Amino acid sequence: MKQMLYHWSSPIGWLQIKADNKALQAIHFLEQKPGKDNPQPNDIIRRTITQLEDYFIGSLKEFSLHLDPQGTDFQQTVWQQLCNIPYGQTSSYGQVAEMLGDAKKVRAVGRANGQNPISIVIPCHRVIGANGDLIGYGGGIKRKRRLLQHEGALLL
Repeated sequence: MKQMLYHWSSPIGWLQIKADNKALQAIHFLEQKPGKDNPQPNDIIRRTITQLEDYFIGSLKEFSLHLDPQGTDFQQTVWQQLCNIPYGQTSSYGQVAEMLGDAKKVRAVGRANGQNPISIVIPCHRVIGANGDLIGYGGGIKRKRRLLQHEGALLL
């Protein structure tokens, strides 16, 4: 399968979307506009962009894309659990560890959360500190706050 990189300007900054013809593999935040032109997007990238647009206008609360994030078995398990955190709600790292059956794995959950390759779609932004603080987001705390405000999980 040929992988494709596509750059898209979202309401929270530039995203780099990586997919092959079968599945979405990554969404990464970029700190500046990419310097090169985009290729013609494949079907997976077109569907991803359509669903992201719908998410950002508020008409989509749950993504339905075929995902293929690359990671260890434990990371895969954590990422699957993140997809169970409903739109507009948050969980702490400890709560995610408890849902996986071992509250002692809170740090491992934090590491796996931070290595999530498919930002927004696998909603690692919904995981917060036990005291309610916004901590640990690869796209930056400012983006995490904006995503949670967009979903109604944060009022300020």
